[in-house]
Amino acid sequence: MRILVACLILVAAPLAVAWIMGLYDAFETHRLAADLAKSGEAFTAEVQVRGLTDPAWLEEFGHAHDAYLRILDRSGARVAATDPSDAEGRFSQQWIFRGLADYFFGPGGPPDLMSHEAALGPEASRPEVQEVLRGAPEGEARRVTPKMLILYRAVPAPGGGVLYLTRMSRRSVRALYDFRYQLLKLTLGLLLGAAAMGLWLGYQVVSPIQTLRGRVQAYLRGEPAGSLVLERGDELGELSRSFEDLRQRLEARLGHATRVTADFAHDLKNPLAAVRAAGELLEGERPLAPERRARLAHTLASATAHMERSLDALLALARLEAELEEDARAMVDLAALVTEAVASLAEHPRAAQVELQVDAPGPVMARVHEARVAQAVRNLVDNALVFAAGRVQVSLQVDAGQAVVRVSDDGPGVSEGNRGRIFERFFTHRPEGAPAGTGLGLAIVRTVARAHGGEAALGASALGGATFELRLPRTV
Repeated sequence: MRILVACLILVAAPLAVAWIMGLYDAFETHRLAADLAKSGEAFTAEVQVRGLTDPAWLEEFGHAHDAYLRILDRSGARVAATDPSDAEGRFSQQWIFRGLADYFFGPGGPPDLMSHEAALGPEASRPEVQEVLRGAPEGEARRVTPKMLILYRAVPAPGGGVLYLTRMSRRSVRALYDFRYQLLKLTLGLLLGAAAMGLWLGYQVVSPIQTLRGRVQAYLRGEPAGSLVLERGDELGELSRSFEDLRQRLEARLGHATRVTADFAHDLKNPLAAVRAAGELLEGERPLAPERRARLAHTLASATAHMERSLDALLALARLEAELEEDARAMVDLAALVTEAVASLAEHPRAAQVELQVDAPGPVMARVHEARVAQAVRNLVDNALVFAAGRVQVSLQVDAGQAVVRVSDDGPGVSEGNRGRIFERFFTHRPEGAPAGTGLGLAIVRTVARAHGGEAALGASALGGATFELRLPRTV
């Protein structure tokens, strides 16, 4: 509705200005006539004291009354005159108005009173002056041009002759008033077009926005709002698709946070239960044997260490996801990255007992977060070293536009029951005697892969044990 009203007002504005200018012209004519009458009376009274022989006084009077003053003798010849620019009024003489004259009046500039005076001919030949010379108490004339309204007043001068006063008013938008009836016809036609345009804009712009707003509010209230996408090919359609992408991201983030919280709570369930049971036994009244007290102490230490590892791992995962969102990526040679990541594990406790082979011909370029991809490769190799019987093989290949890092070991492999859980957060299953893990190593690998648009998965066994694949989109 507001768009419709705005369109109608915009179209009708020139017509309104034209009619307002008509009212202004009537008001200005009445005002100029009244001012000239007062100026004539004031001059008649003043001239009795000062006379007509003081040019400075005449100039002062013309300037004070914003009038062009002329004194004519009995024959109509000019005796004295003041500055014609006084007739334009003080506002028209300001420099700022003079500077805008071309804008208001067009390339012809502001109106020129003296050019108009020259076209009228001698003052003595004008009807208002002739009336006074013939004995009339006063004479008035109103002359209108496209750019100015001019009023003349002639009154008898003391001792004979004529006092002739002139004032003018600029009319910068007079053309609108002159064509007001034609504007009325045009405006009536344009109003219909403006009404149609306003309704069309309301339908094309306001209605879709209201629809999108309703869906967003329904979503915020938890109501089933469905998709936020508007089936449109314009900017509003693009905006709705952006809102839908944002909604899906928020839901994915919420779902991810819920799953992480659930996994973390599940991981802490057993150590907390162990701590609670140990606490209840220690609070009991019966004394504990030294061996049992030692087992309780070991249980508490193990549970505390497990919770600390889990908490540190959760914080590390949060930092990882924050860094990946910052998208600090660069073109990296994955062959050199894989080689350096494997070499950094030379101090691993199992490195001396396992044959570690690397096959990474390069260069293989990809736009990645270098530090996090290197961490993912180290996690895969570290996992393989823990489970390998005596051999680990790392290779880098290009497959279907992706760079594929494969890490294989000759260990026991992954059981069927664990294949679906191997990449879950806090899931860990290590051989006896191996250092305790956090259960986030492989989860981090999958997080890094998916953040780059790739994937981490189990592959076909190459050495009889497990084979893990890290797939990353390749940029040549």
